[in-house]
Amino acid sequence: MNPLLKGAEQLRYYSPIYEPIYDEEGNVVDEEIVRNGTDILNTFIRPVHADGKPRYYRLRYPVHAKEHKRRWDTWLKNQLANSNPYRVKVSKIGRRVLFEVDPNFQTKRDKVLRRIQATLAREQQLVARGSTEEIPGETQIQRLAREFVRHNSPFVETDEEYTQRVGETIYECAESGDRYEER
Repeated sequence: MNPLLKGAEQLRYYSPIYEPIYDEEGNVVDEEIVRNGTDILNTFIRPVHADGKPRYYRLRYPVHAKEHKRRWDTWLKNQLANSNPYRVKVSKIGRRVLFEVDPNFQTKRDKVLRRIQATLAREQQLVARGSTEEIPGETQIQRLAREFVRHNSPFVETDEEYTQRVGETIYECAESGDRYEER
């Protein structure tokens, strides 16, 4: 037995089975679940969080264990900002995926919460200054979304606002409902 797994309980992992759904041309368009697999959250993560006893499951290939470890580790990191995060760490040992209590949980959570608070403080400062300066790492779409929220709605203007800005009158056709401008 692997000494890293000492005291850990091995549980059976059942993979979900899917059956393809074909269209009239024989192409696969969707998949239907035939058998549900093991519920990782209820079978591994919640019990480890509750009683602290490590649990693991074994997969056929180490590559699959690496994918499972990455998926569940990412999911647990995304849960750190929630009000009730799981104090669980995922690790890969050979072709096994081990769930155990995370000794560095509090430092990870504090780091995430500080990052969120710093981001909120920076956004509040920008809004308070009424600044349009760019935030480092911000994409153009994020900047437009921020401006949209700040200005309430910069892309929507009424007919009167358009007439004042451009000096042209907008008419609406009674039959079709189309709008056109007179030049």
